Amino acid sequence: MQPTEIYHIYNHANGFENLFREHYDYSTFLERILKYTNPVSDFFAYCLMPNHFHLLVKIKDTKEIRKTFIKGDPIRYISHAYSKAFNSYAQTYNHRYMRMGSLFNPNMKTKKVESEIHFCKIVHYIHSNPVHHGFTERMEDWKYSSYPGYLRGKKNWLDSEMVMNSFGNRDLFITYHRQPIGPKVASIY
Repeated sequence: MQPTEIYHIYNHANGFENLFREHYDYSTFLERILKYTNPVSDFFAYCLMPNHFHLLVKIKDTKEIRKTFIKGDPIRYISHAYSKAFNSYAQTYNHRYMRMGSLFNPNMKTKKVESEIHFCKIVHYIHSNPVHHGFTERMEDWKYSSYPGYLRGKKNWLDSEMVMNSFGNRDLFITYHRQPIGPKVASIY
């Protein structure tokens, strides 16, 4: 991942396991992601489902990263921050459920967002994932996603201003999310 670029990051549990079993796991994962990656990333959207997750982030510029990590290569700190976040969560999860071994698939997936249209499609894709996979019937009912917070206008750690500006405004954001899921899910890449 490179500074100033926007990425869709996702990964799946190893094998047929789940990454999240209860509310504590979802909140702990977000806590670890923020703790370790906030110095290198800004966040736009997320969705955590029992067996996989999606994040939409912008990697901060080199100058911003150097405020936290004074010495060394900023690129190295980006990958180190994500590695530390995932490893920290996996260790907590393994200890909590008395399990051993790798929790995540070995290769986290990252896809660079190429345009504002692509950005909007990815946001919708991330928010629609729980419906697409049958975890819920409506996006707004999945509490482990950024979508319900956007609907409530909740101010939090997400860069909601950029998201709303990309869609035009809050009403257009909601209208876009009400469109059928199928075609957008299939066409993001």
